[in-house]
Amino acid sequence: MHRQPLSDAGYSFTFIALIGAVIIFSLLMFSLFIYPSYFSGKTAYAGFKQVTDNPVLASDVTGYADLSGRLGSVTVANSRPAPSRLGAVGMTIKLDSVRMEWQTGTGVDLDQTQVIFNTPSGSETLTRLSAVPYTKPGWAIVSKGSTLANGQANANDILEPNEAFGIFVYPRTPLSPDTPFSVIIRMQDENVLTVNRTVPAQITPVMDLG
Repeated sequence: MHRQPLSDAGYSFTFIALIGAVIIFSLLMFSLFIYPSYFSGKTAYAGFKQVTDNPVLASDVTGYADLSGRLGSVTVANSRPAPSRLGAVGMTIKLDSVRMEWQTGTGVDLDQTQVIFNTPSGSETLTRLSAVPYTKPGWAIVSKGSTLANGQANANDILEPNEAFGIFVYPRTPLSPDTPFSVIIRMQDENVLTVNRTVPAQITPVMDLG
């Protein structure tokens, strides 16, 4: 018994079916492996960037009594001082970065940073202060330096690896002794530094809050 040779139509149908099977298999592989891997890779990169550029404290937190005039290196104008309360907070921050190479101008732009001051009585988002003497409420960059010996920071407001910025936080309402509070510094790429402290039982002009 001899098989009948396939007609041209039969060959065409077989070829089309084979091509269709290849296309379906390729789409299946793309949807199962390539497409998810692309987005998981983007997520992993974003997560790595967030971890490597995480903002951290580079100093103890300093508290200041609610006075007018000179608070550390900062000058404020306070029309209603309350010396028995905490009126401002200072700290130095840096990036906990593991980058081996970086270019000038890369880092976290503090012009895009949001600073929030939380207490048991409520929360306030502070605006960026510029005019000296400073007036309530707000926050300011008051110093720029380097974490490296003989290094120096740029003049811009971009916090780069190996740089440290001094931050002055000046809430609207001074705090009584033993009041807990939080300073939340929310940066780009969802990087957040939260500093939790408690006002000392005894208020002095300058207080080391640890």
